[in-house]
Amino acid sequence: MFELINTALDGTFRLIAFLFKIISSPGIVLHEYAHLRCCHLFEVKVYDYKLLDLFSFSYVGGYVEHEQVNDPFKQFVISYAPLLVNSAATLLFGIVSVSILPISSIAAKILFWLAFFFGFHALPSYADARAFLNVCLAGLKTFQIFSIILFPFAIICVIFAFVGQIPKINALLRISYPMIILIFFTNISQVTSIL
Repeated sequence: MFELINTALDGTFRLIAFLFKIISSPGIVLHEYAHLRCCHLFEVKVYDYKLLDLFSFSYVGGYVEHEQVNDPFKQFVISYAPLLVNSAATLLFGIVSVSILPISSIAAKILFWLAFFFGFHALPSYADARAFLNVCLAGLKTFQIFSIILFPFAIICVIFAFVGQIPKINALLRISYPMIILIFFTNISQVTSIL
């Protein structure tokens, strides 16, 4: 009986994960593309990547596997590029959707959906934060200036990303982040009226 229930729950989880990946795919693709472009910018060898992995059996929507980076500044940029790029896209699409277009228009609603999921996938993953922390720790041993400067930030990001692995906190952070950006930079009544 328990095996049947576990099988049903597993199938349900996979279906929900698949549907959610489809709905939020623009944010996933932009997140992974930011990693990929930074690898190319710094001439870091990329072994494998998928900008969108709909059929994996995990919550991971995409990935970029690259060679180990020993420069803390380069690793910082590669790890946190999605935070900057996705946040900028959230802001741009959000402002256009609630401030420029008529709020009742289909275009405004589509742009708002894009803005929300760009922001939803802006936050760094635990793997991103750990990679940055590891490079900073290695750099501290040789007193690299960027490691010394960026180390406190790396610790904060790892703690933030680790706590973000708790499902309810993860959902709260990912839902709150794009809404905070949109409400902070636009009129709150416009954001609530588009919902």
